[in-house]
Amino acid sequence: MDIDIDGNTYWFCTLSGEVSSVRKWSTTTVTTSGGGGYIHPKYGGFINPPTVNTQTQNHQKFWIVSPDGREAEISLNDFPCREGQQATVIWGGPKGAKTGNYLAIKNDTTGDVSFFDKKNFMSSFSSIWMDFLKISVIYFITMAIFTPLAMGMEGRISTKDHDTFSFLAGFFYVGMLGIGLIHAFASQVVQLSKYQAIVYDTLEKIQKGNVENA
Repeated sequence: MDIDIDGNTYWFCTLSGEVSSVRKWSTTTVTTSGGGGYIHPKYGGFINPPTVNTQTQNHQKFWIVSPDGREAEISLNDFPCREGQQATVIWGGPKGAKTGNYLAIKNDTTGDVSFFDKKNFMSSFSSIWMDFLKISVIYFITMAIFTPLAMGMEGRISTKDHDTFSFLAGFFYVGMLGIGLIHAFASQVVQLSKYQAIVYDTLEKIQKGNVENA
């Protein structure tokens, strides 16, 4: 299925079938930091105990096997499923691309839907990172224009007002940098949510069409 989104055409494909060969496991990473110290032979000292951090990550892999024998291997940690349930995975990319990225998967037995990693969406839909880049460039240009203007004004003010001007200029610069980063990341979150909703709606439409054509 081809869909036009914001002037760009994207294709989507799905595969429905039975969940098979479910494998779940976890890996644990242990890191140690800190510690050390010094003890003087006469005056004593101190020893800091090391800090031990343990991080456990869950993993899950399984296959979706369609009735006609097609298969897709899925690696997604937070997708609730078990052997024998029915599931549908959707993937896609820009028109002309020969391969796409997994975007979402639905457990047709329970109705649960999970989305794949943000990197998959950014690879398939360039608008997500392009908007981030455009906003970053706009704020960068704004600060690039402000800096020489501020330096020129700084040379014309009195010594008494110099510290106040430097503080206000620095405050403006840091503020613009912070606002720019927040704006850029907020735009990325909005774009990601938008495309997740589009992918979900597309998955529903494809499944509905398959039922009607069955």
